[in-house]
Amino acid sequence: MMSDHTTDQALIAVLRAAAQDACSAQTLLDRTVQELSGRLGQPVQVQTGPEGAGACTLRLVPQGPVTTEEQHLLDLCAGHLELLLCQARRGDHLEHQARHDPLTGLLGRRAFMADLDAAQARFRPLTLALLDVQRFKQINDRYGHVEGDRVLMTLAHALDRLCPRPGRAYRLGGDEFALLLEPSSSPQALLERLHAALAWVQGPDGPGTLRVDLGAAPLRAGESATDWLIRADEAMYSAKRLLSSAAHPA
Repeated sequence: MMSDHTTDQALIAVLRAAAQDACSAQTLLDRTVQELSGRLGQPVQVQTGPEGAGACTLRLVPQGPVTTEEQHLLDLCAGHLELLLCQARRGDHLEHQARHDPLTGLLGRRAFMADLDAAQARFRPLTLALLDVQRFKQINDRYGHVEGDRVLMTLAHALDRLCPRPGRAYRLGGDEFALLLEPSSSPQALLERLHAALAWVQGPDGPGTLRVDLGAAPLRAGESATDWLIRADEAMYSAKRLLSSAAHPA
């Protein structure tokens, strides 16, 4: 018969193997099930009961018969795993908050800078596009900050929906947004689709007057992330000057 000490050692071995380099609650759960299935020589499934139903709402259920000692190990693992999953989910939530913009739900500045550095370090030939809302201050002044926030959320939703995958959309702060696009994606075509999607939204001069400025720069070999960002920023302000010149010819 397996002693309590032996069972505890098996429990520790299972959870240690599962937790090694586990980056999320789901990974921890998957690895625990995989480790237990290997030890028992049969598939193990996860079952969850209703919240508040009792001491443990998570069960690890084998597909076939097991010994008393093996069932004891499964029950111990379920109890410890539930506690570890709570901690891991809290960590997942905090990581999500740290990487995402709270207003729009898009990835935020921290995730943006990390992705820029990663693209530069591995030289992924992405295109960086920066954009902001034309005369956004006038929207806030005329319609109020609640309406301004609604415009930002609508723009963020359109960016997330229209950005070709696996490209990513970010809110950097205020009315400033960014996109990381694959080489095959056209920033200008995306801008045109974006304006079409926003044609009904309240702009500075009423519905249908919301426009955004966009500038883009492809990553150059050997270029730093900072220089890449500066070139994209300069491209956006060049687009602003061109638009201003067209609207107010000399």
